[in-house]
Amino acid sequence: MKAIVIDQSPILDIAVSYDAATKEIQNVIVENHHRQNSLGNIYFGKVVQFSDEIEGAFVDIGTSMNGFLPKKEILRRIPKEQKNLPLNKLISKNQLISVQVSKEAYQTKGPQLTTDISLAGKYVVLLPYSRGVKYSKKITENIPKSEIETQISSIDQDDCGWIVRSIVNEISDVVLIKRDVERMHALWKRLEKIGHLSSKVLKVYEANGFVENLYRQLYGIDVTSVQYTNADLKQELLDIGFTKSSIQYIKSKNALYKEIGLNVRAFLFETVFKTKAGFTFTLDELEAFTIIDVNSAQYRALSKVEMTREVNQQSAIAIKAKLIARDISGVILIDFIDMLGKEEALFLKTLSDHIFTKEDDFHILGITKLGLLEMTRKRVKPSLLDALSIDFREKDLLYWTINELYFELLRLSEHTSTKQVTLEVVPELYLILAQKPLFNEIPLKVKLIKNNQKKSSYKISTICE
Repeated sequence: MKAIVIDQSPILDIAVSYDAATKEIQNVIVENHHRQNSLGNIYFGKVVQFSDEIEGAFVDIGTSMNGFLPKKEILRRIPKEQKNLPLNKLISKNQLISVQVSKEAYQTKGPQLTTDISLAGKYVVLLPYSRGVKYSKKITENIPKSEIETQISSIDQDDCGWIVRSIVNEISDVVLIKRDVERMHALWKRLEKIGHLSSKVLKVYEANGFVENLYRQLYGIDVTSVQYTNADLKQELLDIGFTKSSIQYIKSKNALYKEIGLNVRAFLFETVFKTKAGFTFTLDELEAFTIIDVNSAQYRALSKVEMTREVNQQSAIAIKAKLIARDISGVILIDFIDMLGKEEALFLKTLSDHIFTKEDDFHILGITKLGLLEMTRKRVKPSLLDALSIDFREKDLLYWTINELYFELLRLSEHTSTKQVTLEVVPELYLILAQKPLFNEIPLKVKLIKNNQKKSSYKISTICE
């Protein structure tokens, strides 16, 4: 039985899915309020500058830097007979326009924008300015395409564009797809209405927000219990598909994952994993690349080519799941069990066609001279460890530490007579806490002291009245 606990604070939103019987953690979803990600966000922006010389327009979307909308993106919404006109005939200064972030801001460059808006659900992607239903090349028709298209046409009276993702191969109930289509179509109609009513710059959709990530990762999965501490979350949980009987509001100021006894910190640092078939692999996420080693020691005596291929293939499936769950991207190197030339070529094709696919942003480069599989994965957002760390090279998880500190101070204020505390912290934490008043809403007087000893991240000394 799978269960979920959700804890929210001014620092982190955390959802932990786990086996209710064994308390084994299966997945952790995190949103760091101090490491915002704008990729995929939709804005109602205002054109502030444009010219044919810069081949596009700068658009104010309410962020620290204006976004850049290339001319080709402007032309997407222009009738064919007008595409050769100069920009000043196509758009005007202060014009409001709906755009989506296609590339995040980097150093001195603002975010890059597109008018080709898309909304990604669990099983489908909605393209409101396109037409027709398209399918991933990996679709096996576990559910007939005719059934899928019937469900889409019964909901979408606007004849939008839709992409059916290969993850539908994992289900057999078309109702799950129908509900996904209903949700994405209703979401777009709501965003469209907000845009029409707005007369100012506005963010209308957060693509990588906490609830959206919950939906994409957990919708359609059999969950028996969802416990949460923020009462405002109830309707959103119902909207993304959880039943009334499965969700439970817990009035608590403590972190639920701690009350239940889930060791999330140990899970985050876990590097050795076991597949369902009993094979193991190690995964080490470094700053420059991620290295993965399939444990071949117990398989060296195998003489059957089929067995070696099965071990590698099952390991690849488990590795993909871990990479996606932990949002790992960039350069990835995998040391599979050695295979002969012909078998290796067939294995690479299987990986490319069915496991590490372009749909999940993987790109296989081939086998290196050292016999490692080399591939890349497009970076959409920071990895799980990166999102929780100030210095990813050290994997310091300082944002996680700050979040635990927040709940500890909250517990002291709620369940003891403590009115004042002395908080000794390591220099890295001191730098953050001295700049950001993260604990202001807790009714405690906090005296912050820098501790250079580094025996532990923090130490709390209480003063009771």
